Amino acid sequence: PAGWSLQRSQTYFDWAKQVIDGIRGTHEILEALFDEVYEKRPKR
Repeated sequence: PAGWSLQRSQTYFDWAKQVIDGIRGTHEILEALFDEVYEKRPKR
């Protein structure tokens, strides 16, 4: 979101990946969409 620092965005993406990894195998399409967005996340 607008106004978030790079650190906050990275922390959010890391947390979201942990959530998705914990439920992998339940919805392949949404998981693939998440993976695409995750690859484009702000890098350190």
